[in-house]
Amino acid sequence: VCVCVHFSRKFRGVMYREEASQIYARQDAEWEREKYARDRFMAEVLAERHQQLEQKLTELRTSQEASVGEREQLLDSINVAEQEVQAEAQQRYREEQAQQAQTWTQQQKARQRQAVGSHSRSANAWS
Repeated sequence: VCVCVHFSRKFRGVMYREEASQIYARQDAEWEREKYARDRFMAEVLAERHQQLEQKLTELRTSQEASVGEREQLLDSINVAEQEVQAEAQQRYREEQAQQAQTWTQQQKARQRQAVGSHSRSANAWS
């Protein structure tokens, strides 16, 4: 009886160890499948996020290029407007100078006529 009990205990111990080993192996396999699924899911999430960021970056670059283009157009428009204002100011200055020269010439002619007229009158007075 003693040997049977000892054998029976030993057999049960081996059986429990084998069963525990099988349970552990199944659990370990389950954990590996779950880890693989988590890793795969995270890889998909990261790939999707990377794609979203790339798309956003492309949109920002396009927007920035458009902004730079608009800025350049505005600067060109400002330069053209400044050149037009400067040209108009120069034209007004030339016109004012011409008007002043014409006025000066008319005044000189009027003085000469006056001088000639008063000289003729004084010559007539002597005669």
